[in-house]
Amino acid sequence: MTILFFDLETTGTNPELHGIHQVSGAFVVDGQIAETFNYHVKPREGCQCDPYAMQMAGKTYEEMMASDEYRPMKEVFDELLEKIIRYDGGILKDNHPDYNRRIFAGGYNIHKFDMEFLRRWFTDNGAPYGIGYYIAEAIDVMLLAVPALMRWRSKMPGFTQEEIAWALGVKIDSEKLHDADYDITVCVEIYRRLVTLGLVRMLPQSIWDEMHSPQEIKEFKESMIAKRREKKSAIQAASQPNGK
Repeated sequence: MTILFFDLETTGTNPELHGIHQVSGAFVVDGQIAETFNYHVKPREGCQCDPYAMQMAGKTYEEMMASDEYRPMKEVFDELLEKIIRYDGGILKDNHPDYNRRIFAGGYNIHKFDMEFLRRWFTDNGAPYGIGYYIAEAIDVMLLAVPALMRWRSKMPGFTQEEIAWALGVKIDSEKLHDADYDITVCVEIYRRLVTLGLVRMLPQSIWDEMHSPQEIKEFKESMIAKRREKKSAIQAASQPNGK
């Protein structure tokens, strides 16, 4: 099982207005880091730039666009997409997406921030079938840590990645934070600590088998696929002028 832990640095907080300038991540296969990457990317041309975000980046938009350190967006996207496919994210079966062959995404607070930017990035670069073809659900480490630390939440000023790392005993260098390459390392270690402490665990196969027979799984899956097709057809019909 593969999880793509990733972290983005951007020119602001709105994926419709701002762009990505750094993409870092690690492919974690069965709990072990198999490969890491760190790309400095030229932001989307014409994107807006928030002054605070650019201050954190330490460079201006113009410097990023002119620097050889920052590679063209499409070039980086294509290279990363090749890696995702190599780890079984986005495999074609009979010339159609095989949704059983997708990797999971992982990160800190990625539901509210990183995943929205990543979806826009996939769209901007014309990825076939969209992000859902390559990546299944996202594992948000911040949300996983909430039930684990509820009893001690009042002792923590906030719930940043730095504070969660401290609460769980993960040693970090505060001076290196807010660099995507380092942040993703911290995120992976927090996830490992949650797993090691037994605070996050996968449903055992034996329990799954007790609850669901192979026939029940097949029938349920087919019914869910049928419901999605019906919903999609209804949406398409409703979008046609005069219902045509």
